[in-house]
Amino acid sequence: MKKTLLAALLAGAVMTSGTRAATVVTSGNAAVGDIILGFQDTVKNIDYLVDLGPLNNLQTLLSTGVNLGSDLTTAFGASWASDSNLYFGLFASTTLQHYTTMEGAFNTSLSVLSQGVQITSPSGFGSWTGNNPTATAGTSFAVYNQSLEAGVAANQTLDFYQTGNSGGSSQAIYNAANGVISLSSSGVISVVPEPSTYALAGLGALLLVIAYRRNTKNAKNATNA
Repeated sequence: MKKTLLAALLAGAVMTSGTRAATVVTSGNAAVGDIILGFQDTVKNIDYLVDLGPLNNLQTLLSTGVNLGSDLTTAFGASWASDSNLYFGLFASTTLQHYTTMEGAFNTSLSVLSQGVQITSPSGFGSWTGNNPTATAGTSFAVYNQSLEAGVAANQTLDFYQTGNSGGSSQAIYNAANGVISLSSSGVISVVPEPSTYALAGLGALLLVIAYRRNTKNAKNATNA
């Protein structure tokens, strides 16, 4: 799996509050500070938004995975997993107007799917696309100068960071050290080990096997002596 280092920005206070159950938030119930998972198809001109709730809710959801396959098929067609024009990313804020406008649009959407909402011909700050998540010739959500998105068909993954209002030091929520955010071909979004972690684990196992075999052989040689 190709790993692309992308940072989704949490601007504002640490978003760990909230007593809602660990499930996606439905349209009409979104709260400021909830983390929005956004999809955009740059050719079909369609957005799909999922509210993953506050940070603690997000972490619970991603630990087990959320299946968005049915909604993705409805929004982007049966071949969405191989659509090279389909991208996804995450963003949240407690203060930024661009974000709160999008959250408001989520709450009033007339095109509600089972897990999120669909926006056809997205434009303006009420949409994912309208907030320039690719940071093309500008900034994402008028605050971040790097793309917040990963390619679906390219099997790219996302890192996720939290930063303060002043744009100071960032704290990694998900990265190579503790897991990256991945979307499977069946539509399950979850946190998985960074690919290199698998490689290191395999190397460690190989070293243990070699060490065990060498120790066993040496023990036999000592016995024969």
